[in-house]
Amino acid sequence: MKSLPTLVCLFLISLPVIAQNNGITIDELYNDWNSSMATYTDGLDNPGGLDLIDMQVTNDDRYLYLKLTVNQELCLGNSLVPQDIWLHIDADNNPNTGFAEQSGYGTELSVNMNGHTAWFNIPNPNIQVNFGEIEIQMSPTVTSTTFEMALPRAIKPDGTNPLFTGNTIRVAFNDDLNNDRMPNNGTVFSYVFQTGNQGSRGPTPIARRNPNDMRVVSHNILFNNGFSSSAIAATERVVKALDADLYCFQECSESNSSIRNYFGTWLPLANGASWQIAQSGGRVVVSRWPISQTWFLNRKNAHLIDVPSSISPKPLLLINAHLSCCTNNSGRQDQVDEFAALLLDIKIANSSISLPDSSPIIFLGDMNFVGYAQQYETVITGDIQNTQTFGPGGALDWDDTDLADARPLHIDSNFVYTWRDLQGDGFPPGRLDYQFYTDAILEQQNAFILDTERMDGTQLLNNNLLANDTRLIADHLPVVVDYRLKTNSLSHPEEPSSSIKLKVYPNPARKLLNVESNIPVKSLCLINSVGTKVFENRPDGSSIALPQLPNGLYLVLITLENQVAQSFEILVAN
Repeated sequence: MKSLPTLVCLFLISLPVIAQNNGITIDELYNDWNSSMATYTDGLDNPGGLDLIDMQVTNDDRYLYLKLTVNQELCLGNSLVPQDIWLHIDADNNPNTGFAEQSGYGTELSVNMNGHTAWFNIPNPNIQVNFGEIEIQMSPTVTSTTFEMALPRAIKPDGTNPLFTGNTIRVAFNDDLNNDRMPNNGTVFSYVFQTGNQGSRGPTPIARRNPNDMRVVSHNILFNNGFSSSAIAATERVVKALDADLYCFQECSESNSSIRNYFGTWLPLANGASWQIAQSGGRVVVSRWPISQTWFLNRKNAHLIDVPSSISPKPLLLINAHLSCCTNNSGRQDQVDEFAALLLDIKIANSSISLPDSSPIIFLGDMNFVGYAQQYETVITGDIQNTQTFGPGGALDWDDTDLADARPLHIDSNFVYTWRDLQGDGFPPGRLDYQFYTDAILEQQNAFILDTERMDGTQLLNNNLLANDTRLIADHLPVVVDYRLKTNSLSHPEEPSSSIKLKVYPNPARKLLNVESNIPVKSLCLINSVGTKVFENRPDGSSIALPQLPNGLYLVLITLENQVAQSFEILVAN
């Protein structure tokens, strides 16, 4: 199939680009790309082999965005599937300047995806620059047929000369290993920068949306560097700013007593309580609440956390992981197979981990997903690969659906990466750190990746942070998610909520609240409109005396003896 003629390509990108105002997020999802954006379709040039299929280009006021589609799954940043894909940008739309890549292209920047290097041709040819110097974003880090990229429009690859000097550029891809070009030699694909799209979605606030939400942080701190003398002040500022309930570290070797002392000073708990610490293999959990049990798995630690009843009447199973790195795809697959088998066994009460039905579960950590996408798919869907060792797979959530991927973005940019190269290895930023959860039970609330280098000065100042804090701590970034229990999410399948006869009255309420139930009531609490628990009671009768409360709407959360939770809204009108 031949490429579109040059005239058609130019006509396509001259159409009104209304959909570009929606903005692009580099997040491993592609529903923000649409057919109104500038598109070049190359078709199939290499039957039976790897082939470049199409590309799309768009922009906002800060970035140039590109999407590349190929016909076979591959890793863009390595040779897991043999490839040698390059991106070429004729940044001044002049074929007579820059490097003569092919007919119609004089490229100012050529990027070798697999080689993690680029060549800048201003003012002199063949100036080699690394991915950090051009600040390129590429996603995903696992095998795929579709990839997203972003380049800052203000970038100066050599630190002096800007890449983009005009409004029109020419874009091409080629794969030297498979002898494929897009567009083919003799055809040109041009793109005109669009105006009017600000791009920024506005900074995400650090504060919880509801004070009663459960905040969980995952952070690889680079061989305990976060607790080193050079970084401990930065770690203190970050820990205080996040003010989480559960901190999960990887590559942490600090002693339990030392961590407890630090946290006791940074975030002292009420009534002289101490932070709870559990660790093994560099995987550490720091918890506001009791850690009642811990199990050690293959590069994963599972912890039973006794969360307050105002958050959940059932304990939280928190699994902190640091999976095998780099090219060890078989090891990572076994580790996620083991995780999937564990959850399936818990669901049928066939595990050493005894967990009440419909308890919340969070699986997080540095997953090192840099190879086959199947490892990620196994975590989400329960599709076990080594069935001989780990048994048949199956849906992992309590309602027999997939687990959810929190997928937070950076506080002040449209990126999902959690690691960036601070050591000069040349790799582009990537998403290595995740939080997965049972969304049959939990709802994700505020969520973000903290990168102080990308935050604006006002938000830094308001949260007592410094711009280089996260850089001082580690090459990984903190992944922060707030969770809230879903209303009526804890009914047992064998005892549907329809069999429960529960009545709360009067509504509006004043001094007394009456509770009628065919199952004994274990506890009752009232939560105000901003999420603060204002009253808790273990009823010994049907009438409960209420304290003097401000007038307004309250959530009544009732836990029954069978651990089923029910919630109601009432109006207090004194």
